[in-house]
Amino acid sequence: MKTTQKAFLLLLSVFSATLAIAQPKRVTDSLSLKVNRVSPLHNDYTTYGFQQAVTGKGVIVGIVDVGFQLNHPAFLDKMGTKNRVVRFWDQTISLGTPPQGYSYGTLYTDVTKIDYKNYDGTHGTHVAGIAAGSGYGTPNYNQAGNAPDAELVFVQIKYSNDTIPSGARGDYLVANPAIIDAFEYIFKYADSVGKPAVINLSWGMHTGPHDGTSLFDQAVDGLIGKGKVIVGAAGNERGRNMHFGHTFTGDTVSAWIGEAIKRDATYESIYADFWANAGSEFSIQLNLFDTLGNLLGYLPFVSSSSNSYSEAMFTNGTDTLSAIFECIAASPLNGKSNILVKAYNNHPNTNYVVARFTSANAVLHGWNSGGVDRWTSGEFDSMVRGYQPFSNMKMGDNDYIVGENGGTAKGIISVGAYATSFIWTDAWANIHSTYALPGYLANFSSQGPTVDGRIKPDVVAPGIMISSALNRYAFDTTSSTYISIIGNDTNYYGGMGGTSMAAPQVAGIVALMLQINPSLTNEQIRTILHNTAASDTATGTTPNNVYGWGKVDALSALQAVKGTTSTGKVLASNGVLVYPNPTKNKFYIDFKNTDNQIVNCEITTIEGRKIFEKRTTDTQLQIDAEGWATGVYLLKIESLQGTTTLKICKN
Repeated sequence: MKTTQKAFLLLLSVFSATLAIAQPKRVTDSLSLKVNRVSPLHNDYTTYGFQQAVTGKGVIVGIVDVGFQLNHPAFLDKMGTKNRVVRFWDQTISLGTPPQGYSYGTLYTDVTKIDYKNYDGTHGTHVAGIAAGSGYGTPNYNQAGNAPDAELVFVQIKYSNDTIPSGARGDYLVANPAIIDAFEYIFKYADSVGKPAVINLSWGMHTGPHDGTSLFDQAVDGLIGKGKVIVGAAGNERGRNMHFGHTFTGDTVSAWIGEAIKRDATYESIYADFWANAGSEFSIQLNLFDTLGNLLGYLPFVSSSSNSYSEAMFTNGTDTLSAIFECIAASPLNGKSNILVKAYNNHPNTNYVVARFTSANAVLHGWNSGGVDRWTSGEFDSMVRGYQPFSNMKMGDNDYIVGENGGTAKGIISVGAYATSFIWTDAWANIHSTYALPGYLANFSSQGPTVDGRIKPDVVAPGIMISSALNRYAFDTTSSTYISIIGNDTNYYGGMGGTSMAAPQVAGIVALMLQINPSLTNEQIRTILHNTAASDTATGTTPNNVYGWGKVDALSALQAVKGTTSTGKVLASNGVLVYPNPTKNKFYIDFKNTDNQIVNCEITTIEGRKIFEKRTTDTQLQIDAEGWATGVYLLKIESLQGTTTLKICKN
């Protein structure tokens, strides 16, 4: 599903009179660009040692999403003379020729020659404006995005087909391969014009093992590399218990499983995916209870011990529970056992589905995505209307909920959201607010870790009430932050919230990094973002599975990129680079030492216990961390130039 929290359509001091709209008041001051420390790179670049404005010039920013307004002035250059959307692939329509090598959709190579009206929401337009809007037509370009001079490639995601509608099933079976095709196409185009590219994906789902081994994650890791970077939204599931986990010792546990909001639904559907560690097996049984805790019936236990596909149903009077179980004994991806459940309850307001799980020794993880063929949300709970149908009921939790698309690949840069503001004024001078504490994590921002123990998200960025371009064909035009009138053309800006809005902040910053050094790899960029992220009282000690390595800091990241050597190695944090970081065993420390001075390298635990120390005149050290305990360590480099301290994460 689209990883946008319910849109906050901000109404920031827009005059209602025609004259006031024609002469618009400045309604925002690019707060997120200031907080991210992007503004100095646009406006005061010489102060920080850059030869030109750092605005993403010469870089491709790919947006893989839905709901694009191609002719929005945000996508023009700053002079308003050129549309920066150089390619647009609509995967959902077949009115023309698809890109070479693909068999579906239509590719547009000149968007100025088409009359394209997209009614599939405004999500993609808003995301693209955050990443790389120019701000053309707004006072002092105050609606500009992070990389306003980047070139843009848009791909409208195909997420349903003639037989599979939108929803959790469509995300998994239709959108997944289409998104990978989009990534591949954008990187191919970037190669054809000799430019680096960063792609933003503000989209997510929860079908898969959440450990980096899914086909989607493996494809992502195979596509990224030198000048090829992918940024993803972590997801918006933190506010609900959509994950279920348990370590079995021959016991049985139970949980209510269902759609979180089903009051007006004529039926309830459940799409849940369960995975257990390699070499183990587990079984699931579904039961139907009424609101008084009476058992209406149940389906037989289904086991993951063999590959199977089964359907089951029972009827009790007018009450029906049916389900489809797809079982894999040992996935070829990771050796794990897996059961995918699709269940249907025909009386959602009076009846509840309770799942029972049993195993001899499995470590089980499951995710409830909500509806099978609609975008809803799912939960696990230990109570049904105050009743506990079984004595072993267990609550779900919100751990391990960084999404499969935007968060779990080993190479993807996944982004969580924090608040920078919480109050705004509408066109009628009414003051509005939302529940948010500036500086702190958004209450919806998904947290890690991944099932294989990696810290996620990587960083966090502003993601509440972010103002950006809106698709005029697919939103309520009375709700906007700014109305842009250029000649006879009227367009709109408005605010939305979610990790969908946080991810393009980072994607735009990555474009700035690639402008300075187009040869940076995805891993180098991720390392720099880790090393330069800001920590404070809100984040606590970082890295952690809530804020990742901290709040993205564009200025610090770009200053680190300035230290790039001719060999392409990035000297971050006063000339020191640690890679790979996080590490599982061996890692390297690179540092500037042009005069062969003595450099002291010391590594301690967070508690201060020294585990490594070496004095050297070299420029690189190789460290073996295989025997280290999982956790965070402190690296201190001392030389005549000063002292640098970095964090190392051992997975």
